[in-house]
Amino acid sequence: MKQRQKSRSDSGQSRHTWSYYSLEQKLNYKLALKGLKLIKRPAPYTSVRFV
Repeated sequence: MKQRQKSRSDSGQSRHTWSYYSLEQKLNYKLALKGLKLIKRPAPYTSVRFV
């Protein structure tokens, strides 16, 4: 059981080491398989919530 939990945490850790470009390329690939397109937004104010 401990070994299984360790492998899950290791795989989660590897996602945090991806570069932004690599993540974007993976998303574009997966979305293209489903016929969808990635819409990029400019960084400023992306974390602001409007009510």
